[in-house]
Amino acid sequence: MHLVRVQAAGASDKLNGALRVCGTEWSVIVSRVRASGPMSQDFKSKLKTLLAGRADIDIGQFKLLGLSEIRTAAGDNWPRLKSRVFTAGSQLIARHAGPNDIVMPCGDGFLVLMADTCEDKAARLDAIGAKLRDFFLGAADLEAMAVETSVRTAKAEEAENLARTVSTGETDVERRHAPRPAPAETDPSRDGARIPFFRPVWDAQKHAIAANACHTKVTVGGRALDGRRVIETRMAPVTYAELDHIAQTAGFDALMRAVRAQKPTQICLTIHAETWAEKTERDTILGRFNRLPDGVRSAFLVRFDGLAGDLPATAEALRELGETGVSLVAEIPFGETDLSAFDDLDIQLFGCRCRPPANLNSEGLLDHDKAALSALVRTAQARGGATCLQDVRDIYVLKEAMACGIRFFSGQTVVADRQTPAPMQALSMMDIYRMQKSA
Repeated sequence: MHLVRVQAAGASDKLNGALRVCGTEWSVIVSRVRASGPMSQDFKSKLKTLLAGRADIDIGQFKLLGLSEIRTAAGDNWPRLKSRVFTAGSQLIARHAGPNDIVMPCGDGFLVLMADTCEDKAARLDAIGAKLRDFFLGAADLEAMAVETSVRTAKAEEAENLARTVSTGETDVERRHAPRPAPAETDPSRDGARIPFFRPVWDAQKHAIAANACHTKVTVGGRALDGRRVIETRMAPVTYAELDHIAQTAGFDALMRAVRAQKPTQICLTIHAETWAEKTERDTILGRFNRLPDGVRSAFLVRFDGLAGDLPATAEALRELGETGVSLVAEIPFGETDLSAFDDLDIQLFGCRCRPPANLNSEGLLDHDKAALSALVRTAQARGGATCLQDVRDIYVLKEAMACGIRFFSGQTVVADRQTPAPMQALSMMDIYRMQKSA
């Protein structure tokens, strides 16, 4: 298959990267189209004439890249803008295509059934793609648009089936951003069910909810337990990659819903080292972040887990992830104060997990724990980063860590886990006391 890419001037560098990963396989095109009702008599007649006596046919594709960014920027104006893009795009392509070619909107672009066979079919499509590019470049709200063209030869029967099922309705971008219903197998009462959940992050300085960390729980014996603990204790067959994928999907959906509703939010995501070690998984994660609009990526706070306190390895993974534009969280062991491994990185947050109590009667933090947290705060602040304490399990630890200067907290003692993200709203220390008394 010959592939030509035409990029609109002024598109961002991130969009340049997206051009390398957003190509659509032809088998996927057929599987994504939806039935749109019976074809008109004129269309049937034109299609019959086009395919008469032919064993195969050339099919061209014009894929519009950048629709996700444009859709986000357009907000409530998206339906009108979408109609304009697809109506004008169809007319422009039809005007410059052959007189007997058939032009059809499909997914995030257009398909062309080419009536004539010719040696320069790729060049023909490229020339039309350039005109399409110039048209979009002339509109201020479409400057981020890019056009990708490709052509292949298909069996006439395949082309006929495709023409009968192509829809001018929902685009691929809209399908990706649409709220996804929870699959039936994630019934929380079923043993082994995988359930995404949100753990609010509290800002002790502003006394407000600042973010939501998205994780995955697994139901074991009727109880929904943190998925990583389930793996560590081998209570159910589940992989880190599976947990990460479920949490990322729920986190992406939650953030895009907030963007559409114009509500501020931040989502914290965790990537396990085993997931990151698989090249396919790593490329998938990087691709998902790269395809997000620039203003949305930084709303994700992302950290790595499972590196056993190997700070140079953590820094190297964060360096690659940081190229996507997401905000970075450096996960460090409790008590660690040497942050030199992150000197050349822009780390927004240095976080550690709260140590479990030495015995059941322990309350609060030991003196050397408090000294370590105070040193961490000073070291992080010198690098322009804030600090976070996770998995806080009693109110005494919360108070003493606050006195050490730790700013952000999460855990059941702070705000309980939720099925949906907690709104970014005020939450005082007194509110936390009240919630603990009523629990």
